[in-house]
Parts: sequence; C-alpha cells; structure tokens
Amino acid sequence: GSGPARGTAVLLSGRQPLSVMVNEEDHLRLQSLVAGLRLQEAWNLVDRLDEATLRQQKKITIPFVKKALDL
Repeated sequence: GSGPARGTAVLLSGRQPLSVMVNEEDHLRLQSLVAGLRLQEAWNLVDRLDEATLRQQKKITIPFVKKALDL
C-alpha cells in the first residue's frame, strides 16, 4: 500500500545530527550524519544513544528516545 507500514516511526533530532527509525528496513536503525570525515563524532553520537537503550529493561518508547537524545 501507500505510506509507511503500520507500527513504523521516525524520530529526527533538532539538536543533534541523529535519527532513529523503528520497523523500517531494520528493526531499529540509529544513524548520525555529520559533514566531512568526522567519523568518530558520528560514532560517539550513535554509541551514546545505543548505550542508553541497552540500559533499559523495557521496550524503547519515543519519550525515552527523546530524553536520551536530550531533545
């Protein structure tokens, strides 16, 4: 059908070059897009979010992701 599949979500950060996609091509995709070859910076941003999600015992919710990203 047209439009996104039911149960999918995208969260874009207004403060960080981060995005989270839920149930799109992957179950959970964390990505950071920064200008230039600043790979370490991009890695650190995604790693921070990944570590925050690993500390959670329950399912990830959009309010949790917003808090983890300091949005």
